[in-house]
Amino acid sequence: MKRLIILGIVICAGTLCTYLSAQVIEGKITDASQQGIDGATVILQSADSVFIEATITDQEGNFHFRQKRENYCLTVQHLLFQTIRKCFQENNIQHHIIMHPKDNQLREIIIEGEKPLLKIEGSKLIYDITQLTNTKLVTNAYEVIKNLPGIMEYNGTLTLAGSGSVNILLNDKVSSMTYEQILTLLKSMPASRVEKVEIMYTTPPQYHVRGASIIFIPQSIKQMKANYKEKSTEPTAKSSKATEKVVLR
Repeated sequence: MKRLIILGIVICAGTLCTYLSAQVIEGKITDASQQGIDGATVILQSADSVFIEATITDQEGNFHFRQKRENYCLTVQHLLFQTIRKCFQENNIQHHIIMHPKDNQLREIIIEGEKPLLKIEGSKLIYDITQLTNTKLVTNAYEVIKNLPGIMEYNGTLTLAGSGSVNILLNDKVSSMTYEQILTLLKSMPASRVEKVEIMYTTPPQYHVRGASIIFIPQSIKQMKANYKEKSTEPTAKSSKATEKVVLR
């Protein structure tokens, strides 16, 4: 009797493992030379572009979603590579997605320290843009946003890969300003004033807008003064902190 019980447990465990393994969407993101891309954002969406989940690739370029989907799309983004979007109609396959370098002015980027460019909180992609503004290749807030992964400019309008046009929220609030007025404001604001940018592929109901949104959060006056004071007291000698240099060729 005891043997039968143990055998039953083993069979059930095996069946459960098989069931769970069939509910996986996973793969690897590489460049054209098959080198895994670390830190790429992989966004899982339904076939009609509804946000489901997001993750970041590991050092080998691997990603993993514990989801069972028959029709879905993957949008892959990285600061140094062109955004790519692919849709699929099959589950439990090993994806291999190849990204290509951006052909623009961000050819050489210095990344200091270990602070990540992106973190994911629920349905929000939150960018710490200091790594971008430190390159000195962006001069205003509009350029900061335009150079984020997945953001594109078409006929003077910002769009988001996988979602089309986007709302722009200022300081986490819907503004009474027109879209054109917001763009004018962003173009007139120095890049150094930007604290962070958040992207939502599906905007929650409390914002009272539909579709995707970009949340622009500028630094407060207090933060600006603190940053200015910190920079003015920095030593002129080079720091001993290790610096990683990423060069696109």
